[in-house]
Amino acid sequence: MVAAGVSLVVAGTAGLAATLLAGVPAWLVVPAWAVAGLGMGLAYAPITVLVLREALPGEEGSASASLTLCDTLGWALGTGVGGAAVAAAEAAAWPLRNGILLALACAAAVGCLALLVTRRLPSGRLVASTPELTATSELTVT
Repeated sequence: MVAAGVSLVVAGTAGLAATLLAGVPAWLVVPAWAVAGLGMGLAYAPITVLVLREALPGEEGSASASLTLCDTLGWALGTGVGGAAVAAAEAAAWPLRNGILLALACAAAVGCLALLVTRRLPSGRLVASTPELTATSELTVT
């Protein structure tokens, strides 16, 4: 599911980049972002569950903190690189469209790299089904 989500994010990014080209209607921005947003939803939640599932017992807090740090750094670096691409286009007297295309190309490259990395993720169900723990079960804390 993570690979499908990342693929949709890359496809949505490509669709957004296409709207910057002459002759492509601007209203296509909405479905492009909808596709990318669906991909984010498909990829983000399973990654969280996967990280917590693979954490050693008692290390769930550390794993969650590491995931939050990676998420925050990703947003910060992505925003910085995108801003730098637009600033570089401005400094080179390029049209603003070219700077935005450069920023989207960087995002798509990171997405393609992430798609390669998803091949290394463990397979199988994200949540193991345990018949002993159901909605009607009582949990005893000792």
